[in-house]
Amino acid sequence: MPIRARQRLSIEEVDHINAVCDKFTYSWPWRNGDAMILDNLQVWHGRNPYEGRRNVQVALLD
Repeated sequence: MPIRARQRLSIEEVDHINAVCDKFTYSWPWRNGDAMILDNLQVWHGRNPYEGRRNVQVALLD
């Protein structure tokens, strides 16, 4: 499914992209003190909605 530059995606294209993202989405429960290390060049990352306080600390390495 080629994507055309500078044109809006169709509903079908958006649905396809969302289905592929859902297929490769992993989630797990977090516990107090957990940490995660990601390679931003290798993964897409995000989070599900939640309520409450969160503490995010970031370190960038080159």
